[in-house]
Amino acid sequence: MNDDLRAIVSYFYDDSYEEAMAVLRGDLARARADIPWAAQFRARWQRLKDAVRDRSLPPGDAFELVAIGGNRVLHENSDEEAYRWLALMIANAERPDGRIDPYV
Repeated sequence: MNDDLRAIVSYFYDDSYEEAMAVLRGDLARARADIPWAAQFRARWQRLKDAVRDRSLPPGDAFELVAIGGNRVLHENSDEEAYRWLALMIANAERPDGRIDPYV
């Protein structure tokens, strides 16, 4: 599994979804600034978005990224469900209104 992608999903490892989302949103906002780690964070975020949009992870990696890297329980234990979870996570993180759509 790609460590850059895992670094983003690991926000969800120990915290509730809402707490992790608040931290992730804060880091996304700070990553707009010209600070040392911002360019690397923006690049990681873009790689994750591209991989999810293109569904380009090797077989099994999407599931592993969410279930192991993010410590999230998936009902189907499949890459397909993991991609749905990741897509919603990205959409929630980038929502300008601050709301969080639940994963169902």
